[in-house]
Amino acid sequence: MNRLEVEGTKEGRYYQMALDQTRDILETCVRELSEECGRVVYEGISQRIKSGESIEEKLKRKGYKTDRETEFEKLNDIAGIRIICRFEDDIYRIRDKICEQKEWKILKQKDFVERPKKSGYRSLHLIIKIPVATEEGMREMKVEIQIRTIVMHLWAELEHEKCYKKGKRDRKDPTYRRLKVCAKVGRALDKEMILAREAGGGEESND
Repeated sequence: MNRLEVEGTKEGRYYQMALDQTRDILETCVRELSEECGRVVYEGISQRIKSGESIEEKLKRKGYKTDRETEFEKLNDIAGIRIICRFEDDIYRIRDKICEQKEWKILKQKDFVERPKKSGYRSLHLIIKIPVATEEGMREMKVEIQIRTIVMHLWAELEHEKCYKKGKRDRKDPTYRRLKVCAKVGRALDKEMILAREAGGGEESND
């Protein structure tokens, strides 16, 4: 086991509690939003706790010490939740619902939808703090929430597999260049999907 592994530890239990509580509230939020919009606004919600190997790699990449104290202090995405939605404008509707939660503190927001990364990556990231009741009393745990469309998710998964994990983000690499093209096409597709939805009267089946 990696020495920075969180799962199976006391902190890991607290992060898991934070994830479960956050997910329950998010599922309620997106169901309410679907009812308000008269259509399904999301495809699914997933969660994970970052592996010790990934934690160590990220700390090294950012030039931090690879110890427990630094791990919990510097990393905001040890606990992560991802919401996949159908349309780009639903990202912001979901974001607004999250911001309405009075018990949550929004620590940071990064909008890679309007301002994509150089690689072409698009998604909305929120870092929140959620109060969790533990045997040691109330603890505020950090959770990262990512919100993206189906198109954004497909691109991100492929880029992670082809480039990120292999460290191949060379602009001269054919795969990197092709993914850049795909990112532009994906962005245009997300815009066209909204226009197609509106052309149909804005209604769609909840089945």
